[in-house]
Amino acid sequence: MMTQVKGIIFPLALAFVAISCSATPTSSREPTFAEGMDAYNDGDCHRATRIFEQLANRYSGAAVNLGNAYRFGECVERDTKRAYSLLNKACMSGDLDGCYNLGAMFKNGEYVERDYEMAFHLWRKAAESGHAGAMNGIGLLYSDGLGTEQSLEEAIQWYKEAATLGDPTAMYNLFFSYAKESPLRDGDKAKYWVEKAADAGSPPAYHVLVTCYQHGAFGFNKDEEKARYWQSRYDKAVSKGLWPNKALNKDAH
Repeated sequence: MMTQVKGIIFPLALAFVAISCSATPTSSREPTFAEGMDAYNDGDCHRATRIFEQLANRYSGAAVNLGNAYRFGECVERDTKRAYSLLNKACMSGDLDGCYNLGAMFKNGEYVERDYEMAFHLWRKAAESGHAGAMNGIGLLYSDGLGTEQSLEEAIQWYKEAATLGDPTAMYNLFFSYAKESPLRDGDKAKYWVEKAADAGSPPAYHVLVTCYQHGAFGFNKDEEKARYWQSRYDKAVSKGLWPNKALNKDAH
């Protein structure tokens, strides 16, 4: 029998936000946002955070990246107060990633008191402007009835909005929504969405497919070769630190 895997939500902080900045640096010696991103992608997160420190007062993308560095203690000492200040400032300036990550802090009770209604408000604000991660987050809140009235139908609708934008986590959460015991349980739809999620790069979907092919769950035929394939994909994701990830909301489904 297949073990149920609960739905998940990833904060955007799984990687620094790659946002283009149109403003021209005030000095030829001042590093650019792109240089900060290059440093981070090259594995030099200490240089990246130094650059984002210099740019955070002017570029909301730098403030978001620096805020998440402080939020998770990546290359700097963890400081949730500083993280909150940076993300709040970015959100107030209209940065959707700032609002999304700030909402995650309210949902998890990081520095601030846990407040699901505020998380819902911030994510709704970002979602209505097209932020896929926020759409997925709203789906989780509707699914659990946190900060809003519980509605699996609403949750699925928001997951689908995010999935349309290519969000693999939302695709996985659609799988879980149709797989769990509820009036909306639908094995065919569960099968469809776990395959979509895996194709989109969702590590937990890889893990589910291992079980599906080993035991023939959700209409899959048993296939040890495919089970080994998805197990190798899952193991590779784990070895690269893609799953589980410290940025994952610990109290999420």
